[in-house]
Amino acid sequence: MKGTFFLLLYITVCLWGNQSMVGQIRVLSPDGGEEYTLGDVVPILWSGTTSTDTVSIELSADGGVSWSELAAKQTTNRYLWRITESVKPGSSYLIRVVGSSSNKSLFGQQQQLTGGDFSWAEFNDAGTVLAASDRNNRIVLWDTRSWEELKAIVVPENLVLLQVQFSPDGTMLVSGALDGTAQIWNLNTGSIESQIASPTSSIAVVGYSPDGRTIVVGNDEVDGDITLWDVTEKRKRSTYQIHSEGIRYVEYARDGKTILTCSVDGTAKLVDATTGNVLQVFPHATPGTSPVVNGIALSSDGQTVVTCGFDGWVKYWNAITGTLIQSREYHGGQKVSKVHYSPSGKWLSSVGYDGKALLIDPTTGEIIFRADVGVGEAYTTRFNSDETLWSISHGSYGVSIWSIQPNEDTSDSFWSIRECNATSDVTTDNQQLNSTLTIE
Repeated sequence: MKGTFFLLLYITVCLWGNQSMVGQIRVLSPDGGEEYTLGDVVPILWSGTTSTDTVSIELSADGGVSWSELAAKQTTNRYLWRITESVKPGSSYLIRVVGSSSNKSLFGQQQQLTGGDFSWAEFNDAGTVLAASDRNNRIVLWDTRSWEELKAIVVPENLVLLQVQFSPDGTMLVSGALDGTAQIWNLNTGSIESQIASPTSSIAVVGYSPDGRTIVVGNDEVDGDITLWDVTEKRKRSTYQIHSEGIRYVEYARDGKTILTCSVDGTAKLVDATTGNVLQVFPHATPGTSPVVNGIALSSDGQTVVTCGFDGWVKYWNAITGTLIQSREYHGGQKVSKVHYSPSGKWLSSVGYDGKALLIDPTTGEIIFRADVGVGEAYTTRFNSDETLWSISHGSYGVSIWSIQPNEDTSDSFWSIRECNATSDVTTDNQQLNSTLTIE
């Protein structure tokens, strides 16, 4: 029919896990089959929010590639949308209702992986496999879809593994051990392909470059060195002294040009991955407390650095100028183990000696969700590639896997809009529409 087009309200109900959270948004109307005319009022109704929750209503004209906002901060469980001339007949649209602020996502514990003393857990880049280093001389791999154990690699008894990280292609894995060595494992065979030795101290922290050609290792005791290892040639490429004391964490930035480090010496740094020159210093240490800086994370846009330490503080810094932006005491003053950004930078996570893991909005510093993962220290925290899974390793208590799902809903029912043949005197004020139109 000429002048008619279809508007699709499309909602994905995202609720995972054995322990689901309350507050799931569900669109109730339109439910399909309705026909409206330009100038009519479309009642958009939803459930799953309280009077203190707010939602936004969004419209897409390109099948969900981009969205424009119809209304923000809605709290009444309904919005009356006047269809204006800007909605062109012959187009296909999407509408969604999205939770905002504290109700913008749902969280649920999906899985608890036990049977070991897991000091570190890491997703592969595809998000399909989780690996964990077990202090009981194993590396365990799980399928993240079924959570079946794929493989348990037996580690030589003289090795006590700490950190593990996948190669970018997922075929290899590097581990750091207390005996002063790092191992590169072939995940198909379960064997050690090559080994990196440190003559002075344990290798607690390791990381692959984004292209998989280089591994950076950090010594966690006295020397403050980082070593770059050529994966193909199986040889040391260079060593740089970055800190005056042991390295607590090291990783490549996503662009591969910068290395992130933090140390017992009270500082965190950004280092040029080619020259070893220090690009920026972040003096995290708080006077009168332990100077140990346990973690450093760089936002996906490269603008913000977050550090954490034994002083109990998480600190946000301008990555370019080194200026302190804000400090937060998230874990009740107890030591903070690690901080980590999700791949897109939407989330920041921190874990601490209080046995809690936090999901944080890095823009505001607001805590969005607290996960109580057990007694004692939570060691590490990671996200999978699409940010729907969140892992927390906490030693003998295992690895807990939590789901993170956008709190938004969409129906997949079509409804149509046709051109009107005559103009009418209409109001465009939604407050007035709400006061004059009754919806059962």
